[in-house]
Amino acid sequence: MSAPWALVTGASEGIGRAIAERLAGDGFRLALVARRRDVLEEVREALAARGCEARVLAADLTDVESLDRLDEALRAWPEPVSVLVNNAGAGGPYQSLVDVSAAEWHSLVTLNLTAAFRLTQQVLPGMAAAGWGRIINIASSFALASGPGSSVYTTVKHGLAGLTRSVAVEWGDKGITSNAVCPGFIETRMLETLRTADPEAHARLTSRIPARRLGRPEDVAEMVAFLASTRADYVNGAMLPVDGGLSSALP
Repeated sequence: MSAPWALVTGASEGIGRAIAERLAGDGFRLALVARRRDVLEEVREALAARGCEARVLAADLTDVESLDRLDEALRAWPEPVSVLVNNAGAGGPYQSLVDVSAAEWHSLVTLNLTAAFRLTQQVLPGMAAAGWGRIINIASSFALASGPGSSVYTTVKHGLAGLTRSVAVEWGDKGITSNAVCPGFIETRMLETLRTADPEAHARLTSRIPARRLGRPEDVAEMVAFLASTRADYVNGAMLPVDGGLSSALP
């Protein structure tokens, strides 16, 4: 029997790459989605060296036409996708709600929410036919609360929480679970830039976390691996923080 397929968006670096590598270790075949084909090919080759079959689906998830082409590619996919990890996303614009432009709103909503919605639409019928599937959305601590100057990001991540719960309710009787992982501050390229540009701000950020450290991409990947497994058969509609206790701490 062939290994099941897991599709991971934003798989070229950071959390997405860590998720792809972790799922490969659990025996999944990987469909890798991100904007840059050259970087995805590097990830594919690294996974192939570990014996994992992986395929590249280059797509700009901020662009509706690119989403259309991705839909077509998935419709032609030879086997059902068993695990969908909607990881691709971006933060910002960090400014007052009244200063957010229509273009900024459209770009963030398309990338963080519309892409997840459309990919979920594509894979659900195949999962239902197989009687088993996993939808795993990478949300954020901002799906559980908010903060000043983050109106768009908070809105789209709360929307992703709503999508997560809706799928859990509508498709839970078909062997499909839908859950969201809510990372806090994770050591990615953006926070490494902050560490270099403003060490004091980086230290203040770390001091707010009860664990007194930033998360690692692998911390998120471990939660995804659990949700993608049969060990999580009865976990459905959950919002699961991976934030070192940040969401439990008073401001």
